[in-house]
Amino acid sequence: MNLRDAVVARPNALNLVRLVLASFVIVSHTWPIGRFGDLWGGEPPFGRWAVSAFFCLSGFLVARSRLRLSIGRFFWHRGLRIFPAAWVCLAVVVFVLAPLSLLKGGEWSPRVVVGFLVRDADLVHMVFGISGTVADGAWVGSMWSLEFELLAYLVAAVLLAGWARRHAVGAPAVALLVLTVWGGSEPHAWQWLLGMFVAGMLVQGISDRVPVSGRLAALSVVALVVLHMAGWERSLWPLPLCYLVLWLGVTVPASWAPRSDISYGVYLYGFPVQVTIEWFLPGLPLVGHMVLALAVSYVLAYASWTLVERPALRLKDVAWSDLRRRSRTAASVR
Repeated sequence: MNLRDAVVARPNALNLVRLVLASFVIVSHTWPIGRFGDLWGGEPPFGRWAVSAFFCLSGFLVARSRLRLSIGRFFWHRGLRIFPAAWVCLAVVVFVLAPLSLLKGGEWSPRVVVGFLVRDADLVHMVFGISGTVADGAWVGSMWSLEFELLAYLVAAVLLAGWARRHAVGAPAVALLVLTVWGGSEPHAWQWLLGMFVAGMLVQGISDRVPVSGRLAALSVVALVVLHMAGWERSLWPLPLCYLVLWLGVTVPASWAPRSDISYGVYLYGFPVQVTIEWFLPGLPLVGHMVLALAVSYVLAYASWTLVERPALRLKDVAWSDLRRRSRTAASVR
C-alpha cells in the first residue's frame, strides 16, 4: 500500500501521533519551568523535535486541503482551526490564571490585560508575558510557533496556486531546496519550520508513489540520528522525519487513537498550566510536575475541543450567503 492510500483510504492513528507530540512539548518544558536544571546541556530537545514533526504533518495534511479548496475557502478552514482555540486560551490565561497570581503577590491590571489580548490577537510577534503578574517572563510560551504556522499557510496557498496546483511536486521541491541551501546547518526559526512544512507538502505530492515500508522507516531513523550527530538536524531532517511520523500514523493501530483531536489544545494549555503548577506547588518532584501538567492539560484540551474547536470546525463548509444572512439576522435582533 502506498502512503496516500494508507492516510486517506482507511482509519489511521494520526490523532494519537499528534497527541504524543504535544505531550513531548510539555515534557520538554518541565525542566526549565519546574527549575529542574539542564538536561543535555539545556532544555531537552524533545519539544523541538515534536514541533518539527508537527510542521511535517501539517504540511502533508494542509497541502491536501489546499488542492481541494479555493484560496478563500482554504484560508477560512485554516483560520477556524487556529484562531478560535488560541483566542479562548489567551482569554483563560488573562481572566482565570493571571488573576490567580494575586494570591502569590502579583498584580493584575485590566488595562494591561486588555492590551495583552489586543496585541496578541493576530498571533504574530506575540508578547508572552503579562506585566505585573508572577509569570512576567512568559505565560503562553508555546504559542511562539503559531506565527510560523500562519506563514506556512500563506506559502501553501502560493506554492499550490495556478499551474503549480496541477503539479504539486515541483514547487515544494524547489522551495525545500532553497530553504535548505539558504539556511545552512543553522537556519533561522522560520526557515527551519517552513522547511519541515514544505517537506510535508512534497511528500504529499509523491505519496501515491511512496510505499508504507518498515525498512524505509528504519532508514529514516538512522538518517535522523546521523544528521543530528552531524549538526544538520534542522536543515536535513524534514524528509526522513516526515516519512517516519506518517509511517507511525498509518502503522500504529487506529483503534489506539482518540476520536477527539485534542493535540492542539494540549499544545496551547500545557505551558500556562505548567507555569501555574510551579507557582502554587513548588517543590514537586519532576515526575509529579510532569504527570500533573499532562493530566490538567488533557482535561483543558478536551474542553477546548468540545466547546470551541469542534463547533468552530462545523462552520468550515457553510456557504458565504448563510454567513451574511446570519450576520444580518443578528444585527436585526440587536
